[in-house]
Amino acid sequence: MQKQTMKNALFILSIFALCVALACCVLAILILPYKIVYADSTQEVIFAPVSNLEGNAYATASTIVLTKGEDSFCIPESYYISNVSQKPIVKGYYSAKYCGEDFFIQSSDRPQTSMVTFKDGVSLSPDLRLTLKQDESLLIESTLITPDHTIKFLGFHQEQEGVIYVMATLDGTSVFGFADSSLFENYTVSYHPVSQAERDQILNNKKQPDVENGDIIPNTSLALRIVLIIGICVPALVIAILLFKPSKSDRSQGKNTMRKRRSKDNNFDYDSPRSYSAPRDSYDDYERGYMRGRDDARYDARNNSDRDYPNRDYNGRDYNNRDYDNR
Repeated sequence: MQKQTMKNALFILSIFALCVALACCVLAILILPYKIVYADSTQEVIFAPVSNLEGNAYATASTIVLTKGEDSFCIPESYYISNVSQKPIVKGYYSAKYCGEDFFIQSSDRPQTSMVTFKDGVSLSPDLRLTLKQDESLLIESTLITPDHTIKFLGFHQEQEGVIYVMATLDGTSVFGFADSSLFENYTVSYHPVSQAERDQILNNKKQPDVENGDIIPNTSLALRIVLIIGICVPALVIAILLFKPSKSDRSQGKNTMRKRRSKDNNFDYDSPRSYSAPRDSYDDYERGYMRGRDDARYDARNNSDRDYPNRDYNGRDYNNRDYDNR
């Protein structure tokens, strides 16, 4: 009985261990490819700086110039050159890798490089395939390029606008040369994924204009801006006129105020300052009349003093009155 119990316990433990092992194997299978696909790698590269990451939607010619044979071209902005040689292969020229091909970069000293970390599977150079238009032909290095060729964009001409540098490959053989961009179907040169992510972040963080609140959208035409300005100013002008236009009640009130003011002007204001001095001519006449009247009064007083009050003192009593001495 004990042996049977031991066998059952061992069987259960073995089954449990087998299940754990299988689970670990499945987990390892799921996680390992994920780490391999998204593993990071650090490389020594030369970066082609971007002139206007926010303003330009697509990459333009950079300041990095590569040479192959007698041809020199500018690589697009935001891309990278790797495997720069430590010493010049030829005086003033260092070898480098770009688009999987060997090129030369001209410099008096070794070009300055930096260490950049990339995710596996992210290309350092552009991977842009071009297609010739129908009824168009292209001749590069005495080779007629046909639709069977794989044509890849590499860069821009240093001086001629609209001329690009391409690589055409057929059966493992590649030829390099310049071609007019009008020979190909429409295409755009996108930024490198790292720079494109930076540009998207800049645009997302930037405040978007609100047209409903009167904001003007950048890069709009001049006519549209004028129409928007007029549409904003006209309502404001109408509102200002309505606010400051006097109403009928205001006009009637103003007339009543004028009437009251006129009635007040007709009344004599005893509190207002005024002058009591008479005009000079009337004052002279008054003074002459006053002096003449005063002289006449004195004359009459002298004439009547002896007649009317001959024996009277200052109290009006008669000197001749007999009672005067009996005071």
